[in-house]
Amino acid sequence: EAAAGEAMKELAQNLAPAILDKVAQYIKGNTKKVAIKVNGVNDIDTVVEIKGMLQSIVWVSEVEEKQMGDFIVSYPENTLYLANSIKQKGNYKVVNFSPYSLLLDYQK
Repeated sequence: EAAAGEAMKELAQNLAPAILDKVAQYIKGNTKKVAIKVNGVNDIDTVVEIKGMLQSIVWVSEVEEKQMGDFIVSYPENTLYLANSIKQKGNYKVVNFSPYSLLLDYQK
């Protein structure tokens, strides 16, 4: 049993990086850019708040701010899931969405 346990530890140490690398390649290959427009953004503090919220969503790999209230988000899943995640964060109402864009209202 001890030998089998040691063999499993060694296998896990050797295999884990390879599996994580494959998962990262898959996510990178399937990531799409989603344009997010947030109505009601009129100050830099709100931009920083929204960017932080977007970066905290699972599977979001990158957030770029284009201008006040406009963001580009890298996201590998269906845009509907992203819209739902944003809605659950509060202060945001999903006005419209498509596979590559979201329109939100920011509610203070």
